[in-house]
Amino acid sequence: MAIGDDYPLPPVTTMDHRCDECGKPIQIFAPEFWKGEGHYKQVIGGICLDFSGGYDEFNEHLNNSISSDEDYVEGYVALCHDCTVLIYSALPRATAKFGRGLHSPDPDNSEKPCCRWSWTLRRVGDQLRLFLPDETAENWVEAPSEEA
Repeated sequence: MAIGDDYPLPPVTTMDHRCDECGKPIQIFAPEFWKGEGHYKQVIGGICLDFSGGYDEFNEHLNNSISSDEDYVEGYVALCHDCTVLIYSALPRATAKFGRGLHSPDPDNSEKPCCRWSWTLRRVGDQLRLFLPDETAENWVEAPSEEA
């Protein structure tokens, strides 16, 4: 039985979605699993950020404070893996609260960590064990056991 068989992932789509920063194609969970265009999207291997603002906030885009709906800009941005890594690297103290082992690596490149926030499971004997990137994010090292 493969990991995730008990809880299969929703279908994935590539319906011409692009990273809002660099333009690379991104995958998201199918639309029935997010609220649709202009709303939060579940980006595979990336993130969706809400930059919406309000009165006296940094991004003050309120429907009632602009001249027409055509000028309104939704605050949601969908970012690919590499652009997410740039944000996490630029905000190390803010993102440190999320810890390590935040996402599984691309299956095509799982022999090496894709970044310092990735994780993987490896079979050691008859057990699946968690592995995290080393300090250089070049190699996998077994995560410390919670029992230790």
